[in-house]
Amino acid sequence: MPIIDTIFSGEISQYSRDIRELYPFSIYDHRPSLPSGLSDYYQTEQFRIGYACFKYAVARILQPKTIVEIGVGVGVSAIAFLNGCSAIYMGIDNDCESGRNFPVKPSEFVKGLVAERGTIRITDSAKLDRLPPCDLVHVDGGHDYESAYSDVMLAWRSNARWILVDDARDSVVAAATFDALHKKSPGSVDWAYFEDTWTGNLLISRKKERP
Repeated sequence: MPIIDTIFSGEISQYSRDIRELYPFSIYDHRPSLPSGLSDYYQTEQFRIGYACFKYAVARILQPKTIVEIGVGVGVSAIAFLNGCSAIYMGIDNDCESGRNFPVKPSEFVKGLVAERGTIRITDSAKLDRLPPCDLVHVDGGHDYESAYSDVMLAWRSNARWILVDDARDSVVAAATFDALHKKSPGSVDWAYFEDTWTGNLLISRKKERP
């Protein structure tokens, strides 16, 4: 029986397949950039492949020129993105995890990592009306319904070609994401779910390729 690459042509089908083929075998390693004092899971191979290599593969395949990230953490995704493409990066974070889940202040630490290739804006994303024009928005902020809904709505208003939502295995984040999509674009929306990643990821396309 012949192997069919995709049944329906289009970028979301092609790119999601390419991402799936790349990240499980990537040699990219985020660990040299980690601060000390983090939870042990950051050092595991499952986290390296299922989180860092996945983010690297997304950037490598999509090749965005500009990236905005909501919720910068300790910069694992930021550095993975920038290793996968030549984009300019902007991170948004309110530093609420400083001294709690992270041993560093996210805004300062990640700014040092991205250096001249990026900027960090210290603010609560819920207070923003717009994001700067960009090709990819990475949503990885608050995981409560209100925060996730607000961040996806904000990402959609940016007119970014791609929106990547982290923590999509969380039913609260998933519900907030699809409620936002229903609000902004009722009907057909092209998206791909990557179940074999650290916390589940949704890649949403702003381009409607099928009716």
